[in-house]
Amino acid sequence: MRRRDAQTVRDLSPDLATLGGLDVRGVAVTAPGTGTPYDFVSRWFGAKAGIPEDPVTGSAHAQLAPLWAERLGRTTLTARQLSARGGTVRCRVEGDRTFVTGNCVRFLNGTIALPDWPPGEGCLHRKPRAPPRCRTGKGRAVSPHPDIPQSKENLVSTSIHRTPGQLPILPGSVTANGFVFTSGIIAPSVIKAMQTGGTVPFAQQVTESVDALLAELKAAGSAHDRVVSLDAFLASASDVPRWNEEFLRVWPTPGPARMTLITGFTHPAVLFELRATAVV
Repeated sequence: MRRRDAQTVRDLSPDLATLGGLDVRGVAVTAPGTGTPYDFVSRWFGAKAGIPEDPVTGSAHAQLAPLWAERLGRTTLTARQLSARGGTVRCRVEGDRTFVTGNCVRFLNGTIALPDWPPGEGCLHRKPRAPPRCRTGKGRAVSPHPDIPQSKENLVSTSIHRTPGQLPILPGSVTANGFVFTSGIIAPSVIKAMQTGGTVPFAQQVTESVDALLAELKAAGSAHDRVVSLDAFLASASDVPRWNEEFLRVWPTPGPARMTLITGFTHPAVLFELRATAVV
């Protein structure tokens, strides 16, 4: 359906019940973008399909672009969908094909659930022998896209901190609600190497780290076959093959229920760090 101008399309308030009774997949309402930065504008209603209004539909623009390209005598167009969460779409018509491009912004919302820890068990303190760790870096805050209205719901910000300035030697584990959570574990010989500037072979680091982790689990009343999640922070993705080989050599069977490898742990002496969660 073509309307006379963009404001008419913007102010449109259709009877969705009536639209839902029509034997069509959806209804596109469009108008020339006169007086706006756009060549044409539109809104798309899909009441019959259970979608009152779709904010940005590529299929609608694939149909509308050829129509407006013919009317305006151009093959490259900029369109705007005027729904509350609409966006800008760039269209290019080449023969019987229409190319539609634009930007997409994804917002995630989550909840972190922490157990009620008994007094005294939920506090991790640094010990004075914390050796220096790699460089300190901070990520940037993610700001909403300028085309999205600044409402409370979409003011989302994310900050990423890569590595702290110090590597704290934390208490070996914390037990809560039937689980034991181990802190970052590195090979004991690596701690000395970090203080003296020496290095420890990869295979030795794997053996010592796994032994230290298994000792922590045993002291907490758990064991290797109760590990539900094991995280290994590796210095480089190129270390993954030899990590797999050495880990399978020293870890008792069965293996962890889940293991995650994270690469990019940069330190001249520490080639990797282990962290695990296990059932007590």
